[in-house]
Amino acid sequence: MNLLKLSEKVDPRAAFVYNEEGYKLFQQARLPEAEIAFAQAIQADQTSAPALNNMAVMYFTTQNIHQATVNLKKAVEQDPNNAIARYNLGILLMQQNEKTSAIREFRQAGFIDPTAAAPHLQQAVLYIQLGDYMSAEQRARTTIQLDPSQPSAHLLLAIALYNQGRDTEALTSIADSLWLEPGNRVATFYQALLLGRIGQFDAALPILESLLATSTDSQEAARITVEIEAVHRSLSELEVVAR
Repeated sequence: MNLLKLSEKVDPRAAFVYNEEGYKLFQQARLPEAEIAFAQAIQADQTSAPALNNMAVMYFTTQNIHQATVNLKKAVEQDPNNAIARYNLGILLMQQNEKTSAIREFRQAGFIDPTAAAPHLQQAVLYIQLGDYMSAEQRARTTIQLDPSQPSAHLLLAIALYNQGRDTEALTSIADSLWLEPGNRVATFYQALLLGRIGQFDAALPILESLLATSTDSQEAARITVEIEAVHRSLSELEVVAR
């Protein structure tokens, strides 16, 4: 009996096997069974970053953010060079409004896996939120270099450029974003803002009116209405000058 227990303890495949089983169960949406399998994997090897990460993903799926964060922090502690665990931890920290800590994790994930675009994209989002538009521009450009097909990267670059007053460059990025994702409402809204800013009010107005007509969100509708009123004021001022 003692030999059997010892054998179970040192089995190098135990954590891997349980983790694989848990992953398959998770894919089948059998979450209680998946949790048991991941727990067995962690019990077999408490340093198993993949099992800790997968357990965290499962907790995240069930909106247990606290336990998900605990498991991901353990995963990163056990394997600091695990890019996936660091990225996932960044997502959780981002959701909890811990922007600086999230940026740190995304930055580390990007260092570990230089081919991954997602960590740079998330940094761009956070830098926009923090009002650091130059850093947002840098991260958005890096994202585009790594994955030019990301419409959100072109949109984030446009927003960063818009907030730096670089309107012509921003319009080019908006066009790239809308080419990749036609009809994106945020990109379309910024397109209208930029057209208004460079004095193309007749082009901006129908875009804003179309957005307002299809809006289903009261806050969005209010913001669009403000911009429509601003365009009308600008057009009225032009008429007065022309007379």
